[in-house]
Parts: sequence; structure tokens; C-alpha cells
Amino acid sequence: MRASGYRIRGVVAAGLVVALGCVVPTGTALAYDASDDDPTVTTQASGTVYVDPNAASGPDTYVTIDEAVTNVSDGGTVTLRGDVKINSMVTIEKDVTLDLGGHAVEGPTMFACFLVGENHTVTLDGGGTLQSIHDHVFIVHGTLAIASGTLNTPAGKEALFLPQDKGTVRVSGGTFSSPVLPEWCAEGYVPRTVTPGDASSGYTVGKAIPRPSATDRVYDGTEQFGCDAAEGLQLSGGGTNVGDYTTTVTPADGYAWEPEAGDAAASEQERSEAGSAPVSLAWHMAPKQLEASMAHADDQTYRGSPITPVVVADGDAMLAEGTDFRATYANNTNAGTATYAVTGTGNYVGDLTGMFAIASANIADVTFADVADQTYTGKAIEPGVEATFNGKKLAEGTDYELAYANNTKVGTATITVRGVGNFQGERTLEFAIVRAKATSATSGTSGGSTDTSSVTTSQGGASTLPRTADQGPIDNMLCALVSGAIALVAGTGTRSRRS
Repeated sequence: MRASGYRIRGVVAAGLVVALGCVVPTGTALAYDASDDDPTVTTQASGTVYVDPNAASGPDTYVTIDEAVTNVSDGGTVTLRGDVKINSMVTIEKDVTLDLGGHAVEGPTMFACFLVGENHTVTLDGGGTLQSIHDHVFIVHGTLAIASGTLNTPAGKEALFLPQDKGTVRVSGGTFSSPVLPEWCAEGYVPRTVTPGDASSGYTVGKAIPRPSATDRVYDGTEQFGCDAAEGLQLSGGGTNVGDYTTTVTPADGYAWEPEAGDAAASEQERSEAGSAPVSLAWHMAPKQLEASMAHADDQTYRGSPITPVVVADGDAMLAEGTDFRATYANNTNAGTATYAVTGTGNYVGDLTGMFAIASANIADVTFADVADQTYTGKAIEPGVEATFNGKKLAEGTDYELAYANNTKVGTATITVRGVGNFQGERTLEFAIVRAKATSATSGTSGGSTDTSSVTTSQGGASTLPRTADQGPIDNMLCALVSGAIALVAGTGTRSRRS
């Protein structure tokens, strides 16, 4: 019998039991105190019960884990609502899920925290912490499944103890202060450290995945890594451009590397570190091969200077000349067929060739200076023209030909300009033919030299007239000056032409 004033609870296993003078039915929890005349009876909770050391006891809430385990139904759940201190090892003789609810459980100063009875299964979940003060956290005679939670033990003590030929452990999660043995791992899981390759961070398990191997890449404009992305892999050290790289691969939380040959000979700590140690993959990104469909040049029109129209694109991405490719051209100035050659550089490699047409420019796009007015000569007048195109002076016969109309008489003449060579089409220009202006000759100021000639009048007298050098003789004609007028007399002399 426990000391007076200490309440003891028990569970009626089957049938009717007479206890301290009472008859209680099957499935009833007995709560009694040595000072009481009769035991306190509570009905066993089915499903979920709670542990709250700061709350009064009730049908579903208990102060200790021991009480809760005693009163939970087989297959039920014990959920913590606060931190708990265990004074003595709790023996669990039923199938129970222990949900720590993120709280802490401190073990007794002697012995382990829990003992899992033979032929029963206990599942640990809900996070939280189990701290053993003296020994193991669990002694397992039955089956223990650990999905989450932190299990801490004194130095040199394993978290779990399985007596010889007894007990099964299935660890698929959780964190341990001591290494997790391979035989504790659930199927498909292997030991690893919490922080990749660092045992000081604690131990855990992960779903086994193979270590990746390095794979070289070809440039595609995106960031790439030395292996393919896959479930459970964390990748760093990628590359975008052509070059050499090192990708670091670590298993994500909940994953670990499959053991390799030689791991069995390592210590438990070394095996755990190897299970999550980063893997370095050295790889190379090669340039992408240019394809014929990538390069294109539209047909052009003559512009008087070299034309460089080639465009290179990789899908929707426009490639940059000088960075991604170099281009050279031939026959790319004058009208006709031009060719180009493209050579990949940087992230691209390979050579491409192609052609494009350069059409003759329209003569209508040529700039012509106004044609100056011309003076009537009695003959056809054919003045030249001044033509420029994009700042370049054009040449008759090379770039254009001229044809004239109405270009003899006074009036408006036309010039038909027809493009040749790099030009095509026709254009009409106009110029004016104007009358010649009459001018007076004055002695001493005329354009010719002046002398005097003697002429004989009909009266036999003689008179002197000025004569320019361009006047010619007139047979049988005489000129006389009478009262300021000029008279023509038959005889020998010269003709005066005012011009």
C-alpha cells in the first residue's frame, strides 16, 4: 500500500472485480486514496487522453504520463499539454501513440524513461524532447516506431536499448544525441547527421537516395547544374555560360545517401556523417551548336553603303554580334546578291552561310539640284544634272541616264532621268530656255577693238566712221553721216552689227 494521501489509479482488466469492498465493472479505472473509506472510480477514456501537470485530473486529463497510459484505451493516443517530469520508468503494456505536442519530458534519475512491453507497439510523434538523465530513453521489448521528436541521452548512452532477441525499432524521423544504428532504421531509411556531414549537430535518419554523378552540359541560356534536379536533392554551384563548374549536392531534410561499399567498416558516427555529407561534382558546360534555322537576313534595298542585315536568334533569344557570333559579308553594297558567313563565339559554336538580295533603289529617292535656266542658242541644249543619294554624289552613265525633250526653242524643256545600275525607275526634271538679251555697242566700250575707216559719199566727199574689228566689208556701199543720221550710199566700205 502506498503512503497515506498518495492517490493510486488502476484499471480493471476484465469481468467484475471486488476492490476495497466495491464492485466495479469491466473497463473502469479505480482511483483511491489510503485515507478514503471507498476508492474513487473513473471511467477509462477511449481514444485520446491528455497529460497536463498543471490541471486537475478528469476523465480525459491526467497529471502524469503513467496515469494517462494506464487509462488510455488500447490503440489510443496520449497527448502532452505541458512539460512533464517522470519520477520512475513508465511501462507501456498496450498499443499507444505518444504525442509529445512539442513539449519536453524529463526522465527519472534512475533507469530509462519508458519500457515498451512485449507484443505491443508504441509510436512516438509530435515533436518535443525526451531527455534521459541516467540511462536509455526507451527499453524496447516490443515494437517502437519513431516519427519525430528529439531523444537526448547522457554521453556514451544510446537512446534505445533492445534486449537480445527482443524488440524491434522503426525510426523514420526524429533527432538523436547519439548515432542511430542502421538496424533501427525503418525500411528504406538510413542514418545521417542533422546538419550534412556534421556530427555535432546530432543524428537522424533519411529516406535513402543514390548519390548523384556529374553530368556535362550544353549551353541553353538557363542556369544548369552538374546533375539533374531530383527529389531529395539540394543543389548549389550552377552555371549559365560556357565554362568549368563545381556543383555541391546535399540531401534535403528527411533524405540520406545510400550506403556505399566500405561504409560498413566505418564507425556509427562516420556512417551517419557519410549519409548526409555534401557531394562535389565537377562538370563542364560546352557551347551550343549553331543551327541553320537560327540565322536569317531579309532582302534589302541599295543604300549606297555596305549592308549588314543578318540576325541570329536562339528561339526567342536574340544573339548579340561580337558576343555570341561574328558575321562577315561579301558583295553587300551594290544591287545584286550578297552573301554572309556567321561563326559562333562564346556560348555558341559552328559556322553558317546564307544569301540575301539587294534591290536597286528607286530614282525617285534621289535628290536632284534645280537645273539653271538656259539661254536660247538655236540649237538643242543639254545641261547636266547634280544628283546625290544618302550624301553620295551620283554619276551619269553609272547611276542614271538622261534624255531631253523640247530643249531647242524658248520655253520649258524636260529631262527624263532613268536609273541604271544601283537605281531603277524614271524621274522628270524641267528647265527653262529664255530669249537672248539685246545689248548696245558704244565706242571705246564695245567688246571689239575700234578703228576708223574712210568712206566716200555720193558727192565724192569722205567721212570717217568708227568700226569694230568684227565688222566685215560691204561691196558698192558707202556710209555717210548727215545731221547725226547714218546714210547708206552705194560704193565700197564695211557693215556695222550691233550686238
